Amino acid sequence: MNPILVIDDEQQLLKLICMLLTKKGHNVDTANDGIEGIEKLSKNKYSLVVCDLNMPRLDGIGVIKKARSSGNETPFIFFTGHGNETLMIESLKYGARGFINKPHFDNLESLIDEILNSK
Repeated sequence: MNPILVIDDEQQLLKLICMLLTKKGHNVDTANDGIEGIEKLSKNKYSLVVCDLNMPRLDGIGVIKKARSSGNETPFIFFTGHGNETLMIESLKYGARGFINKPHFDNLESLIDEILNSK
């Protein structure tokens, strides 16, 4: 079983992603913003993080920066409605494995499968 952390401040989207991944047999944990996401990353081991970019308190780039600075190398996928080339390049600089614009769930599912099956 692959534990996945999903970080997003949009509750409806968080529930949708959670349902989608749970249906596929994944063990899913959620966080409502970047601060909560960092707390969960520091306490638990995940196979993958699916993270929004634009969130209150700490954005997605801040989450991956903090994770990497503490030695956490968990793969990240950014799933966002606010993507642009600058943010994509910045996320890749910190080792993000993917950058998908909402609401392309098919692309999200296939990238998750690809990352988890490459382990």
